[in-house]
Amino acid sequence: MDEPQEDLSRPPVPAPGCATCTALAAQRTEARARFDASAQTDANVLMRQHQRREHS
Repeated sequence: MDEPQEDLSRPPVPAPGCATCTALAAQRTEARARFDASAQTDANVLMRQHQRREHS
């Protein structure tokens, strides 16, 4: 059976207790506050990559 597709229309949710997820979420929040959509997207991509490696 195929794995479910990840919903890329929503930002990734940090894993509880994970320092890396927390740091990337903070980067995303700071980018959003600066209206820097590129940096916000970068943080989302990095969090998804991290979560695939560490939380799957």
